[in-house]
Amino acid sequence: MVHCLFAEEFLMKLGRTLVLSATILVLIFINYYLLKEQSPPQRSAQEESKYTERNVFRIEILSKASHIVLGKDKNNNWKMIEPFSWPVNGFAVEEFFQILRQNPTTSQFSIIKLSKIGQRIIIPNPPSTSTDSLSKKHLDKIIDSGLLFWCQQKICPLNLDEIVRLELKFHETEQQFSLSKKNSIWKFEQPIKIEADTPSIQKIMEWITNLEVLPLTEDEFLFNFFPHRDKDIPNSFVREPYLTITWIDNHRKKFSIICGHFRENNSTKALHYAWLEGHPALFPIPWDEDLDHPLQSLCMQSLFLEIKSITFSFGQQKLFLSCNESGEWSVLKFFGETLQSLENFDVKSLLLFLSLVKPLDVIPRSMISDTTPREKFFLEINGTLKFEALMEENTAYLLPMDKNYAIIINGDLLQKLFKILRGNDNRDIGLP
Repeated sequence: MVHCLFAEEFLMKLGRTLVLSATILVLIFINYYLLKEQSPPQRSAQEESKYTERNVFRIEILSKASHIVLGKDKNNNWKMIEPFSWPVNGFAVEEFFQILRQNPTTSQFSIIKLSKIGQRIIIPNPPSTSTDSLSKKHLDKIIDSGLLFWCQQKICPLNLDEIVRLELKFHETEQQFSLSKKNSIWKFEQPIKIEADTPSIQKIMEWITNLEVLPLTEDEFLFNFFPHRDKDIPNSFVREPYLTITWIDNHRKKFSIICGHFRENNSTKALHYAWLEGHPALFPIPWDEDLDHPLQSLCMQSLFLEIKSITFSFGQQKLFLSCNESGEWSVLKFFGETLQSLENFDVKSLLLFLSLVKPLDVIPRSMISDTTPREKFFLEINGTLKFEALMEENTAYLLPMDKNYAIIINGDLLQKLFKILRGNDNRDIGLP
């Protein structure tokens, strides 16, 4: 009786085991023969390696619109080679190779193995016929996008907070301006030392670090922006530089952009465009008019902030003004061999007017005539700042000694300085 019970229990367990085993075999059959057909084919390690960026050194895209060639430089970074030299967007390269890995239909590509150097990928136009619609869709997107897909559009590699120097060079007038930042304060260093308006400088920094462009070949640029220009104007006009702007960071890394401008006949607005040194591509840029007149737009305070001594020279006469440690001013007039103290000279008004003198612009000194009769005097501040002050027609100038430029200043202020020197109550010290 006991043996029968054990036998019956054994047969029940055996039956359950057989059913379970049969179920497992059916699932394996379904997975292997049915689901396998719907899964993507497994690629070998050798096939997978074809689609890695590491093994590719050149990409060529042949389209009706353009011929784009990308290659790696000596640092293994991707650069555009054709139609011009330009940095490549790393995300675009990553997306491209992701398409290759996810859509391994090689009929869309020509992959050429070049000995030990690596692989060159060529995408023809139109691409070869493929049953892989997803791969074709992605390839069509790349081909149709052209330069827009590949080009790095943010051109400034510098960090906004690390920029410590700004240099401006105007090619037509040969004017040069240098500004530097120290303790978050910007100051002019050239052509004159004067504090700059830091918020205005910050705006220019943000302008360049956020600037995104789409580079074009010279032919594309001319066709897009100057289709109706005067035929007598040669194409070379686009390469005539107006202003070169250079930014330098605290690691001494430089970034320069060369700007050009062009104004059509009877047009009041100029088109501004630019190119990068070493890169022939052109691109239009929005313009900040503060850059046209840096001193007028970017300086903040007077040319003469802290005045301790002043010397005026006119004809054979000299006027000396000096301040002692108590803040009291003394005025001496030297004429011929006679030295005279002046008690009633209007020092207060003179200091006020000098403190209001700001540079409005700078022009080449050669633009000022040497033969035109004009009223002038020589000015020396604190023993180091030396200028010739004069009026020519209706414009007032300060000409720094031993410099090849002239600073344009407010004409009313200079006239008031002349008036003080002539003196209402001290006409004997007036200009000859």
